[in-house]
Amino acid sequence: MLTQAVQKALENTFVQKNPWGRSRNKRAAWTEKVDFAIPHVSETESKRLLFVCCIQAYDPRCMVIPANVANIFNKAGLEFGILGEEEACCGNEIRRMGETGLFEEL
Repeated sequence: MLTQAVQKALENTFVQKNPWGRSRNKRAAWTEKVDFAIPHVSETESKRLLFVCCIQAYDPRCMVIPANVANIFNKAGLEFGILGEEEACCGNEIRRMGETGLFEEL
């Protein structure tokens, strides 16, 4: 039997594509911590994608992590892009809970 917290996280992931149910239009809020524009991956010729985990995308305490990686890429001259609002949960915890259907959808 699922606890209410787990059930809500699964429901949020299904609807908003993240366990907290936060708005997808806030997924790239961490980019405000860098002083250069980060394009959508479709707007670059690079095949390099910076995928940001839900925790780093939504938790203000962790947003420094993808910002630092982006700064390193930028200083190294590596072209990259992000998915922004199109990005969804990687589903690692979902899979580990046994929700293979939701994991496969993600």
